[in-house]
Amino acid sequence: MFGFQQQVMMDSGPVIQNLTVDIFTSGTEYSDSGSSPKKPSIGNQYWRYSATHMLVRASEINADVSGAKIITGVQARICSSLGLTQDPDYSAKNIGIFLAHTDETLMNGSVKTDMSQSSVIFDYSDRIRVKNKGNLSLLDAGYRTIDFDTDFIYDGTSNLVFSFYNEGSTTYQSGRRTATVYGNVGSLRTATYGSDSSSNPSSNAYNMSLMDSGDDYYTIDLKINY
Repeated sequence: MFGFQQQVMMDSGPVIQNLTVDIFTSGTEYSDSGSSPKKPSIGNQYWRYSATHMLVRASEINADVSGAKIITGVQARICSSLGLTQDPDYSAKNIGIFLAHTDETLMNGSVKTDMSQSSVIFDYSDRIRVKNKGNLSLLDAGYRTIDFDTDFIYDGTSNLVFSFYNEGSTTYQSGRRTATVYGNVGSLRTATYGSDSSSNPSSNAYNMSLMDSGDDYYTIDLKINY
């Protein structure tokens, strides 16, 4: 956590602003997203189109300061430079982000790419688009900030589900890497999808892959900005 804490009054009470929470600070860190084309990412360089749903628990969001918060963006950690493509024409393109409160604690294996078509099998209450579309350079390692177009008012008690969609510009290439990931034992909270041939997964109900390998369950190295 860094920055300073400020509270503003809203109809529901004080809302915390101006701090950053590092969501995943434990588990096995992987400096790149590995050789598989389906590790979770903000924008998966392996495929032209990608989608990732990631569940973040209230205990992690409130680890430093409890209470309602105005979420203004996220920071995603891009992998080490040795794993990055040097093609300047390929970055994560047309990234869209949706965010919602949820009562779920684990990712469901039947969840679809279009979360709005998953309401029967996955609980979320108020999914909204917080980032319309924006590009993200993957040519440098370290944290990349994605500022939201629309702030999200976190209720202070629920879990959150993030949906990251990417409409890329080039087809599959081997050797690409995207975000740093963590492997957390016994915590299956991420599903992902990637394809060259399909249309935009944000508006189509394609099947997703749950992110696990042995005892490691992969999650994006993510910080949330308030």
